[in-house]
Formats: sequence, C-alpha cells, structure tokens
Amino acid sequence: MLQADHPRSAAPADHKSRAARFSVRAPWITALGLIVIGCGRPSSNGSGSSQAELSKVGSQAPDGSDASEHSDASESSDASESSDASESSDASENSDATENSDATENSDATENSDATENSDLPSTDDADGGDIAIYGALMAIMHQGDLGSKVSLDDLAFADHGFGIGAVEGLRGEITIAENLAWLSYPDGPEKVTSKSADESEEGAALLVFTRVTGWMDAELKQDVDLDTLDVSLEAVMMELGLDPSIPRPFTIEGKLERIDWHVIDGSRLPEGPSSHEAHQEASVKGTLADETVRLVGFRSTQHQGVFTHMGKNLHVHVIHPGSKLSAHVDALSLRAGAVLRLGSAFGVQPTPSSGSGSGSGG
Repeated sequence: MLQADHPRSAAPADHKSRAARFSVRAPWITALGLIVIGCGRPSSNGSGSSQAELSKVGSQAPDGSDASEHSDASESSDASESSDASESSDASENSDATENSDATENSDATENSDATENSDLPSTDDADGGDIAIYGALMAIMHQGDLGSKVSLDDLAFADHGFGIGAVEGLRGEITIAENLAWLSYPDGPEKVTSKSADESEEGAALLVFTRVTGWMDAELKQDVDLDTLDVSLEAVMMELGLDPSIPRPFTIEGKLERIDWHVIDGSRLPEGPSSHEAHQEASVKGTLADETVRLVGFRSTQHQGVFTHMGKNLHVHVIHPGSKLSAHVDALSLRAGAVLRLGSAFGVQPTPSSGSGSGSGG
C-alpha cells in the first residue's frame, strides 16, 4: 500500500369455494372470476417487472370487454335466473373491482419502485460484452442526501479484473478501480488530497459502477478531444469496431494531456439532506494537471443519466496519475491526438473462472 499527499494545484475559475358456488347458476361468472384472479397472481419467479405486466393483464376481462359489458351480462342473468344469481353476480363484480384496483395499485407500486431503486443491483446485460453492477445513484445522493454505503469494496474481490469508479460512503473521497487495485483519494483539508492504492480495502461506496473486464479492443484517438467531443469520438470508434454504442461500456485512455481539471469530493462540507451539483463542486478539493501522462478510467452509457452519469451527459470519467497515486473525478480535459483508447469488449460482474469462485459473464 502506497500513500502520498497532494497539494492542490491551482484550479481554474382463495377463490375456489366462491367460484364453485357461482358455477351452479352462472357458469360464465366462474370462467370470468377464475381468469381474472389467475392473471392477478404474481409471477413465480418473483420478478418485479413480471408482476407489473401480469397486474395490467388482470385489470381487463379475458375477452377484452370493458365494465359496461360486464354490466350487460349481469342484467341478462337477472332476467333468466333467480335473485340469488343476481346477488352472486354483484358479489363477483365487487370482487373483480377490488382485484382490478389492487392490480392497478400493485402495478403503480412496482413502477415507482423501479424508478427509485433501479441502481441497487446489477442493472445491465450487455449484448456483445457483458454486464455491469451499479450501487447507489447520483439522484438519490443529491435529491435525498443518501450518502450511506451501498457495497463494500472487500465484497467485490476487485483484484480479479475489477474495473470501476465511484465515491466513498459519506462522500469522503473518490474511488477508482483499475489494474487490480483500488485507487482511493481523500480530502485532507480544503486544499490537499491524500491518496493510496491497494489490492484490498474494506472501504464502503455510496456510489459505484463496477464490472470485470477480461477483453479489450484498442484504437487510437486521431484528434485532440475535450470531454464533450470525447463522447462523440467514443461512439464513432465503437461503431467502427462493431461494438454497440447504445449499451454501457467501460473504457480507458492512456496518453499525454494538455490539461485536466479534477476534484475530490468532501462530504463533510455538505449540508445535511438534499444538495445540488453546484454544492458538490463547492464542497470539493479541486486541482489541475497539465502536460502530464495519465490514465483515464470511465464508463459511457446513454441509459444511466442521473444514475452514474450527470443529467445530459453520457460519460463518467476518473483520472489516475500514476506518479502521485492521485485518483480524482474529471471535470474537464484537453487530451492530445495519439492517445490510446481501450474499449471493454468482454466484461461481467461474476468472478472469472481463474479465481475459482464462479464463471465469468460476457463474450
């Protein structure tokens, strides 16, 4: 384990019994009641999305009829059968209405849960590469003030091809995982940063996007890029290499930069509760690197704005400065042509076969 202090560089400015009773006088009610009840049951696999889909089916009659058609059928039954059948029909309709209401509420609850908890588990399955795991979400951090640990680095076995970026629990610093090491940087007062790299760590992460990369495809950046044009360049290179640019993908870049502006977050300087992006910038140690050879570690995704990329952005990038062990979040950069780009082409969350604890994912 290596440690180093970094002065801040100058920063720029039950239904069966009931159904059996109904079937004596109103067979159509039995068929209707059982089908609606069956559609409203959760999927056996426990999937939240499957529950939502089945709930929506259960809220309709099996023949696609609406509430008025049910009413017509009930009136016909009243004309031809005893008043008991009419009462049974009313009970069935009340039961259907309750079940339909429950189905709608369950569907809404599932959708709301998906919207707010979409970052707790591995969330993507990459068609040509693999999958990634996302712990925490930027929106929860900023809008809810949720800074607690979502995963321990020690649980990830990151030394097995680990690759990731994020923030320490409590927003006490930055996390970059690359080269089978965790690079950790912490604020040390308002103008200094303390950094270290280690092959194991018990540190918790408030936010982390993580995968294991076992295959890369290389390319050269043929022109100078900044942070915005880098996104465009990455998309173009992916298409040229036959990689799908619409799916999340890890990447690294090694090369000479003209300038890079970075920060290390200091959660102790944030007010409790929700906060803004501007407040996070203010509560950070900031610095600049110029005319240095560095390694950029990042993820590109068009699907995770507000989760691990900021709104309106497709990139989340960290920088590693090997000489000082600095690991920081990149705010702006100017990178010279000729830098070597590596795009993850085979990656997955599970440990690789060589680790003896599972099989890798991805192709």
